[in-house]
Amino acid sequence: MAVLRLYRLIAFLAAPLLRFRLRQRAAMGKEEASRIEERFGNSALQRPQGHLIWVHAASVGETNSILPLIDDLLARYQNSTVLLTTGTVTSAKIVARHQNRKRDLRHRLIHQFAPLDRSAWVNRFLAHWNPQAALWVESEIWPNMVLACAARDVQPVMVNGRISPSSFKRWRRFDAAAKHLLGKYALLTAQDEMSATRLQQLGLENIVMPGNLKLDAPPLTVDSARLAELRTALTDRPLWLAASTHPGEEEQILDAHNMIAETIDNLMTVIVPRHPERGDAIADMLRHGGVSPAQRSKGDTPQAHHEIYLMDTLGEMG
Repeated sequence: MAVLRLYRLIAFLAAPLLRFRLRQRAAMGKEEASRIEERFGNSALQRPQGHLIWVHAASVGETNSILPLIDDLLARYQNSTVLLTTGTVTSAKIVARHQNRKRDLRHRLIHQFAPLDRSAWVNRFLAHWNPQAALWVESEIWPNMVLACAARDVQPVMVNGRISPSSFKRWRRFDAAAKHLLGKYALLTAQDEMSATRLQQLGLENIVMPGNLKLDAPPLTVDSARLAELRTALTDRPLWLAASTHPGEEEQILDAHNMIAETIDNLMTVIVPRHPERGDAIADMLRHGGVSPAQRSKGDTPQAHHEIYLMDTLGEMG
């Protein structure tokens, strides 16, 4: 299939560029430099003996949604280990925190960064970990990974599958390739009717719709005393939230805050950056903009003089 052959050739030739880009990302804190080899399929960990279930979740939302299912799998299959791969530093921190909470299961839950979708790196990863089952969350469809699993008789399951309008339009252009790749899945579980319909329109079968896994996730744990303290500090203050912000957006939010504050007294703006490690840089920018923020990662509680609450922490948006 020409489009897949072209993709595989580009991935093969792109190795130097991919290595360079990963070093760049590591320098920006977007990759863990000490674990960069995992992106090439290498691991410093030994594979545990016995049955291994591989679960892949791209980032934070997918990771939070799949962790309860992983707990259920480990409880049900007492002799199995789960290997959870993710693609971001933030999601890795969430997994580490979950391991610390679930100390009775932590030795059976291993985290690795997912290898980039280049055949040599994917095959190295699979040769080392040798999974007996694979569960991939939402829209993670990587051609080299799919084909490498098929060559090893590993049929992945799409969990909480989501096909966005843009993804569907792209796959429709290459519908033969889409059917070839997705046809190698043992099961496709769609999170909603639209995604199920789009999968059907691509000519696929073995589609079920059990519901959205994210909606089934349990409520996040909360420090009741800290929550009560925050509620007291913010009582009677009008609030607006800017969540999951990216570089360049906080400056716009500060401008918007200043405009709104001209007509709304005692306004409190809450900023939650997508990547909490940017918190100090954002706080510096706000101070240079004439605003002194309360910063959650520093343990600050908003006071009357604070106009912005910078919530640069993980897993508190529930």
